[in-house]
Amino acid sequence: MQRVSRNPDGVEGRHTLRPRRMKMAKKTLRSLGTERSMSLAVLPLRQRLNRRRLLGLSMAAVGTALVSPLIGACRGAGEAPTATTAPSGPATTPAPASPAAAETPAVAETARYGGELVIANEQNPVSLDPHFVRDVGSSRAMFYMYDPLIKVNQDLDLEPWLAEQWEVTEDGMEYTLYLRKDVTFHDDTPFNAEAVKFNLERQWDDQTNTRYIDDFKRYVESIDVVDEYTVRITLKELFVIFPRELLAFGSGHMISPSAAQKLGQDFAQQPIGTGPFKFHEFVQDSHLLMVRNDAYWGGKPFLDSLRVRIIPEQNVQMVELEAGNVHVSFSVQAKDVKRLQDTGITVINQPVPTASWISFNLAKGPTRELAVRQAIALSVDREAIVREVLLGYGQVSRGGSPKGWPRYHEDIPIDPYDPEQAKRILDEAGWVVEPDGVRVRNGERLKVNILSTQLERGVSYGLMNQIIQQAVEKIGIETELRTLEWGAYLDEFRAGEWWHVTFHAQNANAKDLVGAAIDPDAYWNVNQLGKVTEGELVQVAEQVREIYRKMNQELDPQKRVDLWKEIQLLIQEHQLISWLIHWDFLVGVRPEVKDLVVKPVYSDTLYNVHRTWLEQS
Repeated sequence: MQRVSRNPDGVEGRHTLRPRRMKMAKKTLRSLGTERSMSLAVLPLRQRLNRRRLLGLSMAAVGTALVSPLIGACRGAGEAPTATTAPSGPATTPAPASPAAAETPAVAETARYGGELVIANEQNPVSLDPHFVRDVGSSRAMFYMYDPLIKVNQDLDLEPWLAEQWEVTEDGMEYTLYLRKDVTFHDDTPFNAEAVKFNLERQWDDQTNTRYIDDFKRYVESIDVVDEYTVRITLKELFVIFPRELLAFGSGHMISPSAAQKLGQDFAQQPIGTGPFKFHEFVQDSHLLMVRNDAYWGGKPFLDSLRVRIIPEQNVQMVELEAGNVHVSFSVQAKDVKRLQDTGITVINQPVPTASWISFNLAKGPTRELAVRQAIALSVDREAIVREVLLGYGQVSRGGSPKGWPRYHEDIPIDPYDPEQAKRILDEAGWVVEPDGVRVRNGERLKVNILSTQLERGVSYGLMNQIIQQAVEKIGIETELRTLEWGAYLDEFRAGEWWHVTFHAQNANAKDLVGAAIDPDAYWNVNQLGKVTEGELVQVAEQVREIYRKMNQELDPQKRVDLWKEIQLLIQEHQLISWLIHWDFLVGVRPEVKDLVVKPVYSDTLYNVHRTWLEQS
């Protein structure tokens, strides 16, 4: 059995115990604008990821007109790449990151109480109830009101939080959580084992129907109170990433049982947790305001309040950051770096475990056909995207993992840019080009629906979908592009009723994972594989399910990597998706913000924000 605990200095320690039971596009793009599959290593594993670095660059001036017909998707088919509109040299090859401020010797500053930290967020949170949050933007907006049982720290390791230590039986089927005894909810009700039992059993309640219901029904057998501050969780089947997946993200964030029972479905209107900040008000499309929890068990926060401003427009976020109306933005893009640095703003650059790809709807429309999927994959110039959109702040994706990371394999091929081969594939499949340029077979026009959204993070989802649209039109595929608000986009992405193709990205919260839910039964499944009812993909779906089952139950990390490689090969063979790029996570922070720790992960990005403070002018 493994025990995880915190010593008096807050450092994680382990002691071996005796065994127990065990998102319209014009032909020329004029400007650059711009789920989560959480999973990973079994508890005893500890792999350091020290990627927090300041961005040290000497970039030439970069304007806003960075994307044009020069990009691969906008070139004529078969043309050689032409010069980019961005300057050469450092603008396309970022210099190595300089050490983070926290790792650089400096004169110690005295933290001060007071002030309001303002964070820009690209979307409204889908809910203020953490048990209904399973997306990146929502977590970065509202998790400050709550605490998880187990926390993912700045190195992406698991550490004790509301559970100050835990034990896992050797067979991985039973978790015993030992809870902190000095925690109360914002309504002054106690946090204890009964509160944990209420929160976790809420996950599988049919009437509540949280976003984690399927996971809890599948994996959790029982939650038992051992004593006032001890809880035992017994699993139905082995799930080695259980603590990271279900105790450290939304379902593991504790809400007040008293408030939840009193308010019912209205709980999200008056949320109550144990976190360092308490809910004050939420104005849709404007802001979420939280105020200091003076009684926070982790110490009185330095900030008086924390305001999350809802600013979907990435360029507006940058203007507000420069003006000092926003302190932190997670949506810095490569085109912004030089300008922000020239105004004294720190840009933190962190490669993160985020992958992006073209999602295909395998259960509906022309993308059910392998030839169509392969042709679309070949039509997009990934190198041009890295060069002209990311300006070098990223890389082409090989199998969904960045180079040098555990699940990266050189023998997994990259989908090449070959529009002429794409055309040949469609020709051989009987799709004939008509005089209007669109392919037809048996009287049916080859048309794909492209789902898009206005979301702008490190890249613009809208821009990426426009690039894909232009690329596929050049090989004779008709398109319709529909842009939805982020929440509606996510609903349609999951439902798969209209779309055939979309740019998508997902985030993992550990280095040795891949942020892409290929599992047919996953909440954020990326390709509707589980809804396929005919053809060879039915068998492929079963193969993928079985590999995921083995992977979720495999204690050996190398064997889990090997199993994932089997999925990578199936993705390639059947073109289940088409991997695109990895982009570096660029975060803009104003100089008056002190002791802000940014985790190298998109979800729940800020670490220990209660220790962050503002230098007063």
